[in-house]
Amino acid sequence: MKVNLDAVRDRREMLEGEAEGEEDEMHSLFGHALHQSLLINLSIPFNRFNRKIEKSARSLPLVVHFKKEIVECICEVLAGPTNEVELCGETILE
Repeated sequence: MKVNLDAVRDRREMLEGEAEGEEDEMHSLFGHALHQSLLINLSIPFNRFNRKIEKSARSLPLVVHFKKEIVECICEVLAGPTNEVELCGETILE
């Protein structure tokens, strides 16, 4: 799988500019991106992935604390069956 770094950079810049996120203490760019991706990718594998890590992505301190578990969930999805990776792998990597 190839990652489009320009798209990742553009998405990050878009998320960093959001005013409501900057004012919210319990905000993480990762959690916001996960929520936005959930609106775009409604596949079962992505919903399953989201349920596993959603609580760990709610704030930056939680993301830092649970970074190992989050990375393990990402690796688990990407190492899964090919049909599931095709449905949600690109969304997870973005």
